[in-house]
Amino acid sequence: MATEATVIVTSTHDNGWYTVFVPTGPNPTSGMIYHLPPEQVELLPNIKVDEALRTIIACGAGSDELFKKQTLIDKTL
Repeated sequence: MATEATVIVTSTHDNGWYTVFVPTGPNPTSGMIYHLPPEQVELLPNIKVDEALRTIIACGAGSDELFKKQTLIDKTL
C-alpha cells in the first residue's frame, strides 16, 4: 500500500529526480521539501496548481473532485 500526498513539483534534476514541496493545510506557505526519485512521483498535469491549493487550504476537502477529474482524463487516453 502506498501513501500519496498533494505536492508541487518545484524542480527537476539532471539525474531524473524531483524536488517537491508538500504544503500543509490550511496554510500552504508552510510545509516540507523532499527530493524524490521519479518512481515515487506521479505527475498529474491536468490538475492546475490553484485547484490543488484550494484542497490544501480546505485541509483535503475537495480532493475527491481532483481524483475524479484525473480518472476521467485517464480513461479517455
